[in-house]
Amino acid sequence: MKKVVIVSLMSVFLSAGTVFAAEEIKAEKPFTITLSSKWMSSYLGAAGSKFHGRVVQSELLLETPSGFYFGIWNSVGLNDSDWSGDYGDEMDYTIGWSGPVFDDFNLDVGITYWDCLDVGRMFDKSGEDVLYPYIELSKEIYNKNNHTFTPYIKVAVPYPAKTTAPERGVYIFSGLRHGWQINDKLSFSQDIGLVHDDGAFGMDSGFEGAYKLSLDYSLTESVTINCLTFQAYTPLTIHDERVTETAIGCGISITF
Repeated sequence: MKKVVIVSLMSVFLSAGTVFAAEEIKAEKPFTITLSSKWMSSYLGAAGSKFHGRVVQSELLLETPSGFYFGIWNSVGLNDSDWSGDYGDEMDYTIGWSGPVFDDFNLDVGITYWDCLDVGRMFDKSGEDVLYPYIELSKEIYNKNNHTFTPYIKVAVPYPAKTTAPERGVYIFSGLRHGWQINDKLSFSQDIGLVHDDGAFGMDSGFEGAYKLSLDYSLTESVTINCLTFQAYTPLTIHDERVTETAIGCGISITF
C-alpha cells in the first residue's frame, strides 16, 4: 500500500512540473541561489526524535522561476571530528516543485534522499538511508497589517532506500504558520502544528505537538541573520522513548 503512496506522490510531482509550470505565474520570481548555515543545540527529527546534540546544519538551495528547486543539506555533529560517524552526521538531496494551484492554494511536492550515518556511501546495498517523498498543500488566509496566516497539511512517506534501512511509515503534518514583518529589517515567524506518526522507523503510532519559531534580521538585501530559532516537540498520545524535546539555534543565509 505504501509503495502505491510513493508512486502516487511522484506522479503528482511530475505532473505538477509539466502542468502548473506552464501556467502564467502572477509574480514570477527570479532564479536564486541561497547558502545558509545554522548552529543548533540539538538535532530534532521531523517527528520529534532527538538524533544528536550540538550540530552545524548547512544548505545550498537553488530555486528556478518555474518553481522547481534543488537542495543539498548537511548536518555535522560537533562531538567529534568524524563527519559520517553518528546520527548527527547526514547529507540530504532534495528535488521538488512549489507554486500556485487551484484557487490561491500553494502546492509543494518533492522527494528527499537522506544519506545517513555512513555519509557518501549511497550506492552500498546496506545502510540506513531513507527516501522521503512529500506533498504539502497550503493557503494564505490572511495578509494584513504586516501579518500573514497560512494553514497547511503535509504528507510524507519515509521509505527505506536500502535493505537494512529502518521501517517505512507515514507522517501527516498539519498546522498554522504565522508571519510578522515587524519593520523593514526584522521579521518573526512561527509554526504551530500537530504531527501524526503511524509508526515510522518502528516507533509508536500517535500524535505529537510541534512548535517552531524564527526571528530574522535583514542585514542587506542578500544577507539575513537568523537571530533565533526555537523548536519544540511533545508527545500527546505516543508512549515510546520520545519525550518533550527543545532546541535553539542561530545562523546566517546569503541569497544570490
